[in-house]
Amino acid sequence: MEGLNFEALGKLYEEGQYADLIICCEGHEFRAHRAIVCLKWPLIKAACEKEPRIFTTPKDGDLSAQIVKLDEITVVAMTAMLHWIYHGSCHDTVERLGELYYVDVQLYCMARACPCAKALIPDIMTSLTLRGRATYHYYNLDGVDLTSAVSFAWKNAPLEQQSDADLRNLLLELVALSRSAADNSWNDELSMKYRKSIKSLFKNQSFVLDFVRYNDGHRVEIIQ
Repeated sequence: MEGLNFEALGKLYEEGQYADLIICCEGHEFRAHRAIVCLKWPLIKAACEKEPRIFTTPKDGDLSAQIVKLDEITVVAMTAMLHWIYHGSCHDTVERLGELYYVDVQLYCMARACPCAKALIPDIMTSLTLRGRATYHYYNLDGVDLTSAVSFAWKNAPLEQQSDADLRNLLLELVALSRSAADNSWNDELSMKYRKSIKSLFKNQSFVLDFVRYNDGHRVEIIQ
């Protein structure tokens, strides 16, 4: 990418010129450039190389574009990640990532696997920490969001680096806090709904072992 600075890359992305890649998630389309995104982001490179490859038919002077569908990725996480790749800075969505644990965890898993985006990880962890410890009260139990976040983390962030262990420990703390909040909730219907939503977590053997160790006072650590 010699000769191209972030100002030029950002303009290229915002204007959509010469886009030859369409990334689809949650019904939204992101127009990007394979040479840029695949070079910086292994996830997209792997998706582009996966068969069968689907391309649009060129029309009105546009290039043929490869279509990649990533149904698991949220629009907010994809927006933040592409902004980082093209602009080298955080999109304003990163400042409010804590609206959903699932979005935070998704972006973490994408950033950990993308060398150019590892600098995002501290901000993501801060977002999870501040929101998690401040908002898990009896009136704010969202088991579906937390369950989705935990399931995604245990699947996509194996214990390969210290931040993976930090993420697991933080999510284990949130599960413990939320269970305590559910036990003390005056709203029986909300409490039952929460318990039902996190029940699936305890079918994951890896999570159960980590949760038992966490309750016994042992933090998750990476195995050297």
